Amino acid sequence: MSVSHPLLKELKNYVLILTKDAQTHNEVLDDHPSMVPFCQVLERIFREGLVGPVYTPFGITKRDYWSVVESVYQERISVSSSFHHSVEAVQKSQRVHTQQGRGRLFLRCALFKRCLHVPYRVPDPVREEPGRVRPGRLCDGSRDPGRDLPLTAPPGVAAQVPDKVESGDIVDELYGECCYGMRRGRVSSLLKLYQGMPVYISVVKCHSVTGDLYPPVIPLLEHLRLDLAQLTATYQAKAQQQRRQAESAAAAPERADAAEPDPGPAAQYVAGTPVHYMGAGFVGNRGDVTVIEIGVENVLRNQPEPHKVQLVLGETGITLVDRATGEVVRKHCYTEIASCGRRNDRLRHFAYVAGETSCNLARFFYCHVFEAVDEEQARTVLHGIAEGFRRTHFAV
Repeated sequence: MSVSHPLLKELKNYVLILTKDAQTHNEVLDDHPSMVPFCQVLERIFREGLVGPVYTPFGITKRDYWSVVESVYQERISVSSSFHHSVEAVQKSQRVHTQQGRGRLFLRCALFKRCLHVPYRVPDPVREEPGRVRPGRLCDGSRDPGRDLPLTAPPGVAAQVPDKVESGDIVDELYGECCYGMRRGRVSSLLKLYQGMPVYISVVKCHSVTGDLYPPVIPLLEHLRLDLAQLTATYQAKAQQQRRQAESAAAAPERADAAEPDPGPAAQYVAGTPVHYMGAGFVGNRGDVTVIEIGVENVLRNQPEPHKVQLVLGETGITLVDRATGEVVRKHCYTEIASCGRRNDRLRHFAYVAGETSCNLARFFYCHVFEAVDEEQARTVLHGIAEGFRRTHFAV
């Protein structure tokens, strides 16, 4: 390929943009507006001059740049350990099943490990000319409606995790197992096996940060007869709202503190959330989420005097700090907390249930009730506690 080739010039422009932003922000994330077009151009470069299908006695064999990369690895032409690790990671992955998908996953690994140049340095017998390859979009081109688990829940069902799980998203993993090609019977078996435990899933978002639908997912959404125009309009409107909120937050960073002036000595707990601690009530020898409703009602029935505290969500536990004196009021490890939640009729009030020791050994549980500034703050705190459960689960 000539140095004056149009694809190389286009690639250079994207590299300059990404490099400049990386120097400004110290990182370049997947949602960068130039990342997708950069990968698309890189993919076209890698495919330039690639020989088409190979006819064999067993039929037509489709070849892609992954075949070139794998042949370089198998012949041990390269001595780059990063290159070998990238190829082995792709070969072991259960999330990609096509030549295109494996090639795109390799490109991501190679970019991360800085070994994308390795396949260029060796002659390629699969090509018409030596040294040409390519990347893409980190999935197998288009998805098969019969092999994916789409989320088509009616509005409100996924409301417990807004902006994280939405209609049209694809379930990629269920309890750590890849869902691609998984039979429905296996799904039922996993849910039955982990019955009574939180459902751990990984999803592939159906839209980008700009609200545009992810192209490889569109055929699946059409198969499900979803209104693509309505989905796009909804997600684009949400993306615009998030951008406006980010801009307003950047323009007025002290707006959130206006309602709570003079936090006192507890200001050193920068990660804390200003809330009112309403008190605690005994709920018996069970700490599951079903006791929160009655626990909140019992505490508020006594009309307790609100105690202004700073609720600090740490790595391993929750700390309540008095905003006036800076003293620690209460402290609970996540392993002592059995559940958290709020009532549907009191969305500004939230609570967590904690025992006197680890929740699987505790015999006495108390429901600790709080009042937030608004419903959104209560939801944010509950999500933070849930993240603490997850971190502690993996740490233990």
